[in-house]
Amino acid sequence: MRSRDEISELMKGFKEVNPIAEAPFLKLQALMYAVIAMRAAGGQKAPPNEGMATDIDTVAHILPYCDAMFVDNECRALLLNIPKRLQPEWVNRVYSMRVKDEFLAFLHEIRNGITKEHVEGLREAYGDRDLTGVPAAQPG
Repeated sequence: MRSRDEISELMKGFKEVNPIAEAPFLKLQALMYAVIAMRAAGGQKAPPNEGMATDIDTVAHILPYCDAMFVDNECRALLLNIPKRLQPEWVNRVYSMRVKDEFLAFLHEIRNGITKEHVEGLREAYGDRDLTGVPAAQPG
């Protein structure tokens, strides 16, 4: 039987040869599945719906690299149920229909913060099409 010190050294070594264990998507997936397990242990009778596994995979892989994400209410609630001390910073960038006004405010903040140079770049890249709501760049 190995001592605690030997086990601790083996664990450190495993982390060094397995950097994927530090990948943000793995941590977020694990936290989301842990919330499902905590809910089940707490007596939740209804299992997650069929799409929850897909939602978890999608959110876990994309959210760490997004400015914001709009998901269904159930998926957002799952993220918000991650204990605060373990909750990744990205969770506060997730919106759903339950907080759609906050999402719209976020989008308006982005739109209102666009510089003339940014608008000019958008128009140069995309032309005038598909820029509904983006103010035209003012000359000079």
